[in-house]
Amino acid sequence: QAVKKEQFHSPKASLLVNGYHPIHKEFEEVLAQANGFEKGLVVGSGFLANLSLIEALIRKKDILFMDEEYHASGMLATKLIAGEVVLFKHNDVDDLKQKLKSFPKHMRKIIAIEGVYSMSGDLASKEFYWLANEYNALLIVDEAHSSGVIGKNLCGWFDHFDLPILSNHIKMGTLGKAYGSYGAYILASYHIIEFLENRAKAIIYTTAPSLFDIALGLESFKYIQENKVYIKQRIKENLAIIKEVFDLDAHSLIVPIVVDDNTKVIDIQNELIQNGYLLGAIRQPTVKKAIIRLIAKIDIEVLQLKKVALQIKEKL
Repeated sequence: QAVKKEQFHSPKASLLVNGYHPIHKEFEEVLAQANGFEKGLVVGSGFLANLSLIEALIRKKDILFMDEEYHASGMLATKLIAGEVVLFKHNDVDDLKQKLKSFPKHMRKIIAIEGVYSMSGDLASKEFYWLANEYNALLIVDEAHSSGVIGKNLCGWFDHFDLPILSNHIKMGTLGKAYGSYGAYILASYHIIEFLENRAKAIIYTTAPSLFDIALGLESFKYIQENKVYIKQRIKENLAIIKEVFDLDAHSLIVPIVVDDNTKVIDIQNELIQNGYLLGAIRQPTVKKAIIRLIAKIDIEVLQLKKVALQIKEKL
């Protein structure tokens, strides 16, 4: 309805030319306020959001510390920067701490993690928050798979651990997951957002996000906030099935079931498709060991989820 009221549907140009619209502004303000950040910024996609953040923020003499399982968009962005890149072991706070100690205190440090990792479903350790504050480092949290899924208010990783938002914290996420649309956002301090608006090439030189997609994402966000009690209960029910069938304590709706055979995961996937179920068959080198990637979405009824889970278990 918000888009129907407008004289045009296309943003026409980049945000900095004449592509910025009140629909974009409302989305930014609502998300920033709900998540406890000073300001928001709409972006064309999660891939572009990671490119924007890393390419623009990391300058010469800066050091970027990135989880070795960070999304491919972030890994690609590291090839575009002049600063040094240091990968640390997946979700390993101690390894990161040792690497932080090995660089002079005066060098600016940036840490990049995911709230929930897209392949493993791992929840990032709360200790990364305190470590970033201790070393006065910028902390980038990719919340593509945690926003709308975890937290008291279903706002993601910061919300899940009830962590105060400070000026060194940056959150980005996509609308293509829990928010059921297309596009992305970055939330941060006024200073960081204004810097990105003037330095991030993937924002400056791309067409502004679709008005329809942003309006849809906003409505989805509002729906989640209005129905969070019901949604959290459904998530709890589905994860109880995962625990019952696989004896896995899933922290999110991403459930990786290790098969460790690239051919076998395809065979399992094809057989499940024939039975009416679509699951991911993720193979090396995307992951270290081949997995069936089950997403325990809440639009899947408990009995259906149990049925497909049992079928997967039979084939392992």
